[in-house]
Amino acid sequence: LLHIDGNHEYDFVRKDIEKWAPHLRPSGTIVFHDYGGRGETFEQSTKALYDCIISKPLEWFDLHQIEGSLIATKAAALRQEEVACR
Repeated sequence: LLHIDGNHEYDFVRKDIEKWAPHLRPSGTIVFHDYGGRGETFEQSTKALYDCIISKPLEWFDLHQIEGSLIATKAAALRQEEVACR
């Protein structure tokens, strides 16, 4: 289980995903804080999570939103170059 609650600006969220996702085992779970709410903080982190996680159903599955967090399960072993966001 990996929990990320870092800087909520788009580029920082994207870099956190690109840095940490390759270390998560297949079927491992990652939790991102500040997803899906209102305001600039939520908008930037939500867009980054869409671009890097939600829009990639072959790489991430079992997505859930709970209390302002996005929970996702990694589908397969991803190499660093495969984690790049749009």
